[in-house]
Amino acid sequence: MARCQVTKLLGEPTVIDEVRTGSYRQLFHPEQLISGKEDAANNFARGHYTTGKEIVDLCLDRIRKLADNFTGLQGFLVFNAVGGGTGFGLGSLLLERLSVDYGKKSKLGRSLDIERPTYTNLNRLISQVISSLTASLRFDGALNVDVIEFQTNLVPYPRIHFMLSSYAPAISAEKACHEQFSVAEITNTAFEPSSMMAKCDPRHGKYMACCLMYRGDVVPKDVNAAVAMAFGQKLTE
Repeated sequence: MARCQVTKLLGEPTVIDEVRTGSYRQLFHPEQLISGKEDAANNFARGHYTTGKEIVDLCLDRIRKLADNFTGLQGFLVFNAVGGGTGFGLGSLLLERLSVDYGKKSKLGRSLDIERPTYTNLNRLISQVISSLTASLRFDGALNVDVIEFQTNLVPYPRIHFMLSSYAPAISAEKACHEQFSVAEITNTAFEPSSMMAKCDPRHGKYMACCLMYRGDVVPKDVNAAVAMAFGQKLTE
C-alpha cells in the first residue's frame, strides 16, 4: 500500500517567514506554508472567529488538494499549541472543519540534562516521539499497526478519545553512548509521569487501554516478562 507524508505549517506571518528563509526551507513546499496578513495577538477569539476564520478555507483547500493524491489517507497529525490565538484558536477551528470534511479519518492532536531547553530541544524530542509512533506505518513488520488500529484498540468509547503518549528512555546525548537499559527498565520508565508528553500523572487514574511499542534489538520474551512485571507492580493499574 502506498503511503504519503505531508508537512503543512500554519502560523503567524513572522514565524512562517522564519521557516521560508531558514535552514530547512527546502523541506517544505512553498504552497504549503500558509500565513495571514496579521497574527492573532495571543487571543483565542481572534484565532478562532476572526483571523482564523479568514484563512481556514484556504488551509482546507490545500489539504483537500493533497488528499486527492493519496491512495490510502489514514489520518492527520496536527501539532498546535494549547494556548494563545493561532495555535489554539485556529488549531481548534481547523480540527472542527477536518471533522466535518474527513469525519472517518483519524486526528492525533504532542530530563535531558539541559539547563535551559530551547525550542529546538523540544521540537527534536517531539519529532523523535512521532517518528517512533509512526514507525510501523513506514517500515514492514509482522506486528505493525496503522493509525486506524491505534484508534480502534485504544479508544474504548467515542467520547473518551484523547490518547496520552510517553517516551522512554529520554536521556542526554552524553549518556546515550555508555548507558544501557534493560527492557524491564525501559517499560517501567515509560509509565513514569516524567516520561509523559503531557503534564499529568496517570497514577491518579486508571489505564483502560495501553499500547507498548519497542524499537531496537528487543525480543518478545523480554517484552512479555517486562509487561508481566509491570502488571505485577501495578504500574498500569
